[in-house]
Amino acid sequence: MSKSFGGLLDETCEACRITEQSNGYGTSRGQREVTIENGRRGLTRNVIAELLHILRPVIYLSLVRIYGWKSWKPWLLSLAADLLSIKMMSNVRREKARRVQNLLFYLARSPFYDKISGSLIRAIAKVLGRLPLIGNPITSGAEVADKLQKYYFYISAS
Repeated sequence: MSKSFGGLLDETCEACRITEQSNGYGTSRGQREVTIENGRRGLTRNVIAELLHILRPVIYLSLVRIYGWKSWKPWLLSLAADLLSIKMMSNVRREKARRVQNLLFYLARSPFYDKISGSLIRAIAKVLGRLPLIGNPITSGAEVADKLQKYYFYISAS
């Protein structure tokens, strides 16, 4: 049985569909179909996955307030919430791919950046900084990376 978006919360829904419509200019945005398998069970998994994704910054900042910016606990629990939310998603390929790409931002967040990524970038910049023609841009790039980390990646929702 197939229902529209309004019937997603209906307890009798066995396989619900969400279909994108026209973009208003007479062309279709590509008929993307999202099916929720196993009725309520699939719906519940998607809702939990979305809640984890939405609450992740709150969880992260709450734990940062308790443990501080240098602690690994907020970073690890935020990463776990992201991974679990991605694992629980079903049949939403584009969003899942976007969230997997956003996992790369964890490389630029403290304490991972402070202990691993930043040290690696500075070491590479120090070695390659001596080379003519590419030394100055690489050194400048490392300095920009440090500034970006301090002013942009210090929060979890980047």
